[in-house]
Amino acid sequence: MKMSPLLLLLPLLVGANQCNHATAFNGSVFDLKGCTTLDLSCPSDGVLTRSKDVCDNLLLPGEIAALASALEEGAPGLEVLSLRGSPLGAAGTATLAPAIASCEALHTLNLGSCRVGDVGARTLAQTLIQPGKPTTLRRIELPHNSVSDDGVRAIAAALAGGEGLAELDLSWNAIGTRGGRYLGDALKGTSGLAKLTLSWNGLMDRGARAIGEGLGGNGALTLLDVEHNAIKDEGAKALAKGLRTNGNLQTIRLDHNGISNATLLEVATALAAAPEARDVPAAEAPRQSGGGMQDEEIEEISFDDDVAAEAEAEAEADDDARARRSASCVDNGPWACEEAECPSPSLSCEDLAGLGVCALQFSEVWESQPADTKGKAIAELCPKACRKCDGE
Repeated sequence: MKMSPLLLLLPLLVGANQCNHATAFNGSVFDLKGCTTLDLSCPSDGVLTRSKDVCDNLLLPGEIAALASALEEGAPGLEVLSLRGSPLGAAGTATLAPAIASCEALHTLNLGSCRVGDVGARTLAQTLIQPGKPTTLRRIELPHNSVSDDGVRAIAAALAGGEGLAELDLSWNAIGTRGGRYLGDALKGTSGLAKLTLSWNGLMDRGARAIGEGLGGNGALTLLDVEHNAIKDEGAKALAKGLRTNGNLQTIRLDHNGISNATLLEVATALAAAPEARDVPAAEAPRQSGGGMQDEEIEEISFDDDVAAEAEAEAEADDDARARRSASCVDNGPWACEEAECPSPSLSCEDLAGLGVCALQFSEVWESQPADTKGKAIAELCPKACRKCDGE
């Protein structure tokens, strides 16, 4: 995506409180005095120079400890911290998390494409989101971080009952049906989260059913984004069922899921209608029938049951059996990726599998499709990474 020189220069005209790598780091220490926004992302919101395809604005591994010290000692006015694209990893996340928690004015944290992973997600949940933790954070962005169900379990546990965090972006990760159950459970008790973005994951119908169950007992969420999650009619009907007793949600995004127009209309009708039993507290509101889905199908969901998780895994294996028998075990790629927010300049089959997009076509992942992928499903060219081979 190209931007005009005027747009690139605009942040520099705002004032000295918009700090980046060049203005805040002298080679050994960070000076954050006077900074309200610290942008160490790539691409950043300001003017960048590049050397050998490396973004000069990134926070490098050797600078993480220096930033942690500066956050703890001299950033009283810092409100926004963006490290998008910086290679933190789990270790860097663990170093920065306590320092970030000490920032008294920080309300927005962007860690997109920082290689946080499940271990880092657990650290962030325990340090920044857990109820009772002294933090002013209202928005956390964690797209493109290979966070799977295990990492989401910790985040969901921290969200349950919490009132501080208002917006959470977990798009472009590897969240599956089990992660959907954890999040659905958290929504039942979360009184503060207003916006939840889960696009480009793998919730499928089972995950959507759990989230629909959570919506039925949630009174705070105003926006839910579950685009590109392989949700079909069954999962969408469960979301509609939850909406019938939810009077707060204003926007639900369901595009690119393969849901029929009739079911989309059912969801839209449930969203627009006055909530049923609205004089009863949401957590106690009676569950209404989901337009063709049996009540017992919803009630049987267990939100913290290893036996249920194993049963789901077996069902998914059965669904993929035919593809495994016929697929080749040779992966192709990698493919160049120059889109905005892309996690790396080129994506391999392992990268795509880690992002949870195996079930999608290349045209759904790239704005400009790589050569020789037209009409192809990612699992078709990445059978090994996507676990479509016999015996896997």
